Amino acid sequence: MEIPYKDISKILIIRLSAIGDVVRVIPAMEAIRIAYPNAQIDWVTENKASDVINGHPALNNCIVFERSKHILTSLRNFFTICRQIRENQYDLVIDFHGILKSGLISFLSKAPYRFSFAPPRAQEFSYIFATHRISLPTDKILTRIEENFILAKAIGTETIDDWIGMVFPIEIEQEIQDFINTLCETNKKLIVIHPPVERPEKQWPLEHFAKLADMLISDGRFEVLFTWGPGQLDTIKQITKYMQYPVFVCPQLPTLIHLALLIAHSSVFISGDTGPMHLAWLLHQPAICIFGGTNPQQHAPQGPQFRTHYKGTIPFPKKISLQQAQENLKKITPEEVFKSVLDLTK
Repeated sequence: MEIPYKDISKILIIRLSAIGDVVRVIPAMEAIRIAYPNAQIDWVTENKASDVINGHPALNNCIVFERSKHILTSLRNFFTICRQIRENQYDLVIDFHGILKSGLISFLSKAPYRFSFAPPRAQEFSYIFATHRISLPTDKILTRIEENFILAKAIGTETIDDWIGMVFPIEIEQEIQDFINTLCETNKKLIVIHPPVERPEKQWPLEHFAKLADMLISDGRFEVLFTWGPGQLDTIKQITKYMQYPVFVCPQLPTLIHLALLIAHSSVFISGDTGPMHLAWLLHQPAICIFGGTNPQQHAPQGPQFRTHYKGTIPFPKKISLQQAQENLKKITPEEVFKSVLDLTK
């Protein structure tokens, strides 16, 4: 089915979660805006990730699917969103997520042109709801960003090398700047460390985080700040029990915008394979990324301002046990990560 590009006036992007995956669609979204400067471009995402894209200048509307712990409430919210999307009468829908839920949203939109990845990138038979299924090359490992650009290229875009990323409200920027001014001595460099992860196969040993923080503090040139997300404070408390020196622990932040600004104001950001790591990538912020149970060739940020630590096998195995992932992580020493901090701050 040939697309009359000049007649496309309403476009819907679908990427519901997770935070890191939403972040990695933003450059493709900006490429779509360049290709369709006069179109209405909307994005449907879940509430947890909406802070990242809400208010982006390349986007007209952020449609938030309020995901609930209660199944009936989630179903009701889902069909409410689908009805709203159908009423918007989109010309084209592009599904960057590739699961059953996103496929249903695309199909129920009744848009005449519905793009998705082909399997195996698209899962849960989501691709059956698309009018156009885009296959990815199989002769090399692609990053998620490269995959997203390939899908966007199918609707007439070009790959871009630079992007806006995020736009920060002035009042929140001032709030974070004031916080950092009270935290840091003017001659010290701020190292923001985000130890918690969502899955155990991504968790660098807490004792390693403690030793790394102690090394940075005892060096005398750095101020260390631990950040954390909802339900993750206990992880930080456990790390501080292993430490010899007192360390700054960030209070609970009200939005992802606040966390992104903290990352943007740091000299170096350190974490495992998490959403905040991808925020650092989006902001072109120097970062150290610690990998164990996920493929760094696919998920690690690319560029001279990033350092990736991984001690597993290359190519990455098709299946990896939790035990093997944790062994990979344990092999990465605090001393190695400390050297990367020195390298990025010299």
